Amino acid sequence: MQEAAAALYRGQQLVLGRRPDLASFQQREEAHAAELRRLAPQHRARPSLLGPALRAGFWALGAAAAVAPRPLGAAVVAGLQDALTDLCNEQLRTLREQGLAEAAPQASVVLWGA
Repeated sequence: MQEAAAALYRGQQLVLGRRPDLASFQQREEAHAAELRRLAPQHRARPSLLGPALRAGFWALGAAAAVAPRPLGAAVVAGLQDALTDLCNEQLRTLREQGLAEAAPQASVVLWGA
């Protein structure tokens, strides 16, 4: 998911140019994605086969949001952020219900923002 978020920012930067705010957001998401890739083998997780399609779709949505009028573009990005956050929170809820979250109590989801 962090890779998809980084792709969103790359798509925006293609249209808007390399803005420091977007570059910072992209770098943060890429750092999160790298950490997840590092942890994946330890937790026997594997990447989704849908990853490339997800990244391409988010890249296209980022570019479309950048060419759209500012309020519409902001609404698209905010909606995607909310959807990804909801997905992560639902996955964490499922892990907790199955008793698996205790194995990694330090896990928390902060996809967007501070």
